[in-house]
Amino acid sequence: GLNEWATRLPTAIFSIATIIVVFFLVKEVTGSVKIALFSALFLSLSPWHIYFSRMAHETSLVTLLITIGVIGLYRSRTQRGWLVAALACFVLAVYTYHSARVFVPLILIAWFIVNRKHYKSKSALPVLTFLVSGLALVPLIFDLMSGGGARVQNVSLWTDPGITSAINSLRGQLLT
Repeated sequence: GLNEWATRLPTAIFSIATIIVVFFLVKEVTGSVKIALFSALFLSLSPWHIYFSRMAHETSLVTLLITIGVIGLYRSRTQRGWLVAALACFVLAVYTYHSARVFVPLILIAWFIVNRKHYKSKSALPVLTFLVSGLALVPLIFDLMSGGGARVQNVSLWTDPGITSAINSLRGQLLT
């Protein structure tokens, strides 16, 4: 039912899982269990992580999905099937929370710029995986183009008429 436990428990589980996944990510990247333990400890003591893990919010899930996606990208350099898993996590993250729509493309662009030589020599799997991921994002693109991006327009710095009028009034005061 709709009670406090049912609302907060999934977020708490995602937050705990994120701590575990961060441990494995740092261990994979550095090869050091000690550094991985410290990273997991720092995340578990982070005020922001504690704050968002206590309330029912999508940020815990999107953090988990992006972290799993980064592990998948890192492992895709040596193991073949991880690229599919990574991009699946990134697609889910984009559908989960608004900020992921900005950060996931930046993460992927940076990753493939840094590792472009590795993926050029591989088979057509990366291209096929990106095409399928792109197809999975088509409904989101249609939603954003048909008014689903109204929130972005409401909170955007560039479309706020109050800021524009304030700037224009300050310009008028400076010129007089």
